Amino acid sequence: WWEVNINKIKFDASSLEDANNSKQKWFPYNKGGSFRRWYGNYDYVVNWENDGKEIRNFTDGNGKLRSVTRNPNYYFKDALTWPLVTSGGLSARYREGGSIHDVSGMSAFSVNSDYIYYCLGIINSPIGNGILKILNPTINSQVGDFQKIPIIFDENIEGDIVDKVKRCIDLAKEDWNSRETAWGFRKQPLISKENSIPESINVVNKEINIKRESLSSYHEDINKKILSLYNLSKEYTYSVENKEIPVIIDTVDEYIIKFMSYAIGIIMGRYSLDEEGLIYAGGEWDSSRYKKFQPDKDNVLLITDDEYFKDGEFDIVNRFIDFVEVTFGKETLEENLQFIADTLGGRGTSREIIRRYFVKDFYKDHLKTYSNRPIYWQLDSGKQNGFKALMYLHRYTPDQLGKVRTEYLHELQKAYDNRVELRQQQISTSENQKEINAMKKEIEKIQKQLKEVREYDEKLGHLALNRIELDLDDGVIINYDKLQRDPDTGEKYQILAKGVKEPKK
Repeated sequence: WWEVNINKIKFDASSLEDANNSKQKWFPYNKGGSFRRWYGNYDYVVNWENDGKEIRNFTDGNGKLRSVTRNPNYYFKDALTWPLVTSGGLSARYREGGSIHDVSGMSAFSVNSDYIYYCLGIINSPIGNGILKILNPTINSQVGDFQKIPIIFDENIEGDIVDKVKRCIDLAKEDWNSRETAWGFRKQPLISKENSIPESINVVNKEINIKRESLSSYHEDINKKILSLYNLSKEYTYSVENKEIPVIIDTVDEYIIKFMSYAIGIIMGRYSLDEEGLIYAGGEWDSSRYKKFQPDKDNVLLITDDEYFKDGEFDIVNRFIDFVEVTFGKETLEENLQFIADTLGGRGTSREIIRRYFVKDFYKDHLKTYSNRPIYWQLDSGKQNGFKALMYLHRYTPDQLGKVRTEYLHELQKAYDNRVELRQQQISTSENQKEINAMKKEIEKIQKQLKEVREYDEKLGHLALNRIELDLDDGVIINYDKLQRDPDTGEKYQILAKGVKEPKK
């Protein structure tokens, strides 16, 4: 869902008619996903524009229809859903209205939402998994298998089961929406907790532990009642294992990586410190929504292996430090930077360690977080780290590459030349052989970077002249490749970091 223009997504369609009348293109798509109970795995959207015209009429090269829409009258209704593949055990979830179902995200419906909740309690109890193993010992859980699970309805416990299931859903939903890859994400959990990051982590962990204990308690109460109802209390245990609880406590490393990712989102204008939720992912830019912290004006964040632009607003480390100061205060700035550096690990000052992370590891983490469909793209000249910069996909314009080349790449080249000249002057006046050797080594490194940058400049210049247009509806894989190809010859010029696969030919 994060690939396309957010303004073209309708998250809350209630029917086929409502979806069609909205004139929107993208709608949530239920594909199942990994083991997770109660709520979550909201990742995908599907093109259902004009009542699914393209999908309904999707054909092969010979005109043969390749698509089938099954039970469309159940589209956009709330449901009980479970994944087709259940190798880790059966995990059922409540799926809010607004989605289109899929064979990988099996769904069951009812005219009565309370009955969905009641059945969800049974399915997520040991009864559901136990009976399913009897009915089908394979790892695939088909609709036919699900239909055979005997549901014993008891109005004496219905109200309590429904209430506790809803509480489990709410807690699992809070957890799901705490991550920035959720469309219900509001803000980074560490913000506005305490004046220091470690204290904030402690506060958040306490809150999450309470939620985990609450969800586990509700789930165990459900299990007790269901096992008693089926007269199987001796055959199964009502206790809930840690892996069954969807409310997750991050490691300190994960907290810091997520915090740094959110910081880039603020710097790029995806988020704002003035409002909760997603602020910009396509559409009209509104600068009035950013007061506490101004986003980068050119949509370019330079990533260098040394501080070539002291206090420069386009240097990623400088902007990140500004963000930490604004969110946690000047008084604890150095303490927070040191904590971040200690967590990331490595030698050097806190700023040097943070800079090294942005140079070497940030993009790898970003690719992992966003399932290799990155929203911040890294311009990358190669192994020598001669030139690296981030830009936000949704703010890209056809003039972007030209601006990067003339206002950032060429400025960095000048900075390299100036550094070489400075070191040569220092060598000529120094009598300290150790310092001389270190400066010679630095000059050698920069000369390799300059060679790489000059080659990169040619590729970037060629693509910039074409003023390539991107269409967010095409998704990241197609656009990532498109930006690196001559539109006339199809020749590829590698200007972006590797990690996104090429589209199928």
